[in-house]
Amino acid sequence: MNPSARLHRSLFRCLQCLHQRLPPVANSKHILRQQQQQQQQQRHISSSRRLLLSSRPDSITRHRLDAERRAYYQRRVYYAASGALACMVAIWVLATSVELPPNAEKNDASASSAEALGGKDVVVVNGREAEEVSTGTSAVPSFPKTISLSNEQGTKTEYRLLGLGVRTVSFLKIQVYIAGLYVAESDIPALQAALIRQLPSSAADERERLREMLLDPEKSEEVWSRALKSGGFSTLWRIVPTRATDFMHLRDGWVRGITSRSGSKSAITGAGDEYGDEGFRTS
Repeated sequence: MNPSARLHRSLFRCLQCLHQRLPPVANSKHILRQQQQQQQQQRHISSSRRLLLSSRPDSITRHRLDAERRAYYQRRVYYAASGALACMVAIWVLATSVELPPNAEKNDASASSAEALGGKDVVVVNGREAEEVSTGTSAVPSFPKTISLSNEQGTKTEYRLLGLGVRTVSFLKIQVYIAGLYVAESDIPALQAALIRQLPSSAADERERLREMLLDPEKSEEVWSRALKSGGFSTLWRIVPTRATDFMHLRDGWVRGITSRSGSKSAITGAGDEYGDEGFRTS
């Protein structure tokens, strides 16, 4: 064997030995990665131990936390007690300082009581048939059908009930008073004649025709206006309140009624300009 071939063989054996002793590159990287992971785990475990050791309160910290908790609950008790005391004081102030309105006094008028009208005594005539007329209200259940009124000379005149109505206010239909219209018994024929004169001459049944005219809202106003303008009979109004009132509703009702009728041209036939007179406005 020549020397060159021997040299090549020796080099080949040396390379084989080196290859067997040295690990591959991939294995070395895997080993390095495992070592790094182990180091990270060790650092994490050590930091966790330090955190657990630091989170454990000592005796001084525990006492401080207990003191803060007690102070918190004491403040809550103080606030609740202050609120309850303030409410009691407010109730006491309202009960002692605010003036409550007095209890409403029931001043319902009775149908049997004597009334004074213009300084004259009104006497209800008893002992007659159908002496009371139902009003349809509970406060004043009935109206006398006949009353007696004394004049200045002391002469008594008997008046007979012609009709009545209930005055209501607001959309609740609160009953305020009852008004009844009376006419003197001696003047009833004059009133009947004044009403019959307004009927057409061709009317067959005067009573039924007059009833229809009086029940009609527009015609009845014209009929009564002409009858009152003709005169010749005495009338009387009897007004009884159904509850405690100062008659402000009565005054307002009269004012509104007079204003609406005086402003309408066709309210009263043949009225002319009498409602535009300055004397009527001042009165």
